[in-house]
Amino acid sequence: MMNRRFLNTGIFVIGIGIIASLAITSLHQHRSKTPVRLFAGFDVSDSNRAHLGQMLAILLSIVHRMQPGRDRVACFSTETTTREWFDDTIPHHASDLQKIARRELALQPLKPGTNTASFFQTTAAAMHAAGLAQPMVCVFFGDGDEDILTPAQADQIMASSANAIAANPRAYVVFVGLSSPHWLHIKALFAPLKDRLILVPISRTTPTRIAQVIDLARTPAGKE
Repeated sequence: MMNRRFLNTGIFVIGIGIIASLAITSLHQHRSKTPVRLFAGFDVSDSNRAHLGQMLAILLSIVHRMQPGRDRVACFSTETTTREWFDDTIPHHASDLQKIARRELALQPLKPGTNTASFFQTTAAAMHAAGLAQPMVCVFFGDGDEDILTPAQADQIMASSANAIAANPRAYVVFVGLSSPHWLHIKALFAPLKDRLILVPISRTTPTRIAQVIDLARTPAGKE
């Protein structure tokens, strides 16, 4: 009886030790994750406003899975121009970002139309300024329409932006809600990114899918 009690106690102590060890390891791994920069752009034009609530919910869920105080997020609204309205480390309370985002995305566009190319031009410049060695993910929430520039002007800016982003081997681009007629054209313009370009219909977009892309960006090339 004593031996059995001693054995059970020993198993219990060992089990507690293993759990504690796993918890410490998990905590260490979480703390040691390479910081990543997330760039999120929202098409706030009339053609996309019906989806803004769903798109914001996706962003907030993604941010919730990131590292507060270590990872960084920059948010933009795109209409005839692109305007940045948040750029900081991930807040410890997601509600802080949620309040700002709801206020900003509720604003009506000053003019009709979307200049999608301006978002990628702005983002590519910001990525370049941040350094080519940093893991970065650019997510554009919108249908991809371009109403301000001529097709030739837009293509030139988008292709140039894609080349600049692709120069960073740890940079990814995700389109959420891209209209199906634009898919092949966007794939051609962003071809330099190869498999670091992800196109996802809004109906099939999950925070987990984009969180996986962020984790890939954290991983140095060749060590997945």
